[in-house]
Amino acid sequence: MCSYEFPGCYQKPFRMSKPKTQLQQLAEQYIEIYHTYSGNSDSLDKQAFKKMLDEQFPDTDESPLKQQKRDQLFVEADINKDGKLSFAEVGRLVAKFIAETHEKLHKKHRKKKYCGCGKETLSLITDRGCQPKTFKMSKSKTQMQVLADQLIDVFHKYAGQSDTLDKQEFKKMILEQFPDCVECPRKKQAKEQLFNELDTNKDNVVNFEEWTRLVGRFLHCSHEKFHQQHGGQQQQQQQPQQQ
Repeated sequence: MCSYEFPGCYQKPFRMSKPKTQLQQLAEQYIEIYHTYSGNSDSLDKQAFKKMLDEQFPDTDESPLKQQKRDQLFVEADINKDGKLSFAEVGRLVAKFIAETHEKLHKKHRKKKYCGCGKETLSLITDRGCQPKTFKMSKSKTQMQVLADQLIDVFHKYAGQSDTLDKQEFKKMILEQFPDCVECPRKKQAKEQLFNELDTNKDNVVNFEEWTRLVGRFLHCSHEKFHQQHGGQQQQQQQPQQQ
């Protein structure tokens, strides 16, 4: 059972033909970005990692020590010390980047409000009405930077001005973004258990950092299912050739 699933619930088979939620679409985008650099190996060596940083995170470090810092970052990210970065190891770095993007957004727009006009984006309410604004880089945004903005938008769609999810908002988010959980007698209890698990500081709300842990689990699970599906397709293609 994938780690993002609700305890006590059984997940429906992963079907690409079903309408996808925002998080499902973003998960597919992230997996595609990752495999642009990992290729068939499903891991990043040091060269592929640096290429990803240069192309996806160009504003992270412009100092003369850029090369050395990238080497250090690779070593720190390589938890199992096998000389390469797995999907999960890269995911931890991306989660930090998304958290930093969220924090920068807050520093820039301290008086932000979530616009209720149907636009799923952070907005400022001005005298001129709804003015959508997001964190702007000095250069054109990369795929990963756009993905970070979109994930932040999903969170604030439910969190609104409070910047946290209470239990009601959390359950609404689960219902709309994770609709594949099969109905079962323990579904309500499972949501409660998941909420309590994510609420590490026990303040009865789930903040952005706590929420990203759930997203990380979902990305990992989506990646596993991606390989299961594509692995099955490859086997079906090879069978006629063997016959």
